[in-house]
Amino acid sequence: MAVSSPLAYYSPVAWLSPLVFSLGVALSGLVDAVLLGLLARRLRAREPYPAG
Repeated sequence: MAVSSPLAYYSPVAWLSPLVFSLGVALSGLVDAVLLGLLARRLRAREPYPAG
């Protein structure tokens, strides 16, 4: 958020406030975590378990 604060004052894009930037980063992180979790689950399901 400290990085986005100077950008909000000097940027011609007025709607890019620190709050909108922070919400966008949080939402993209959530989507990334879900996608990585699904990928890990699929890769784990392909491995055969040894009989034991």
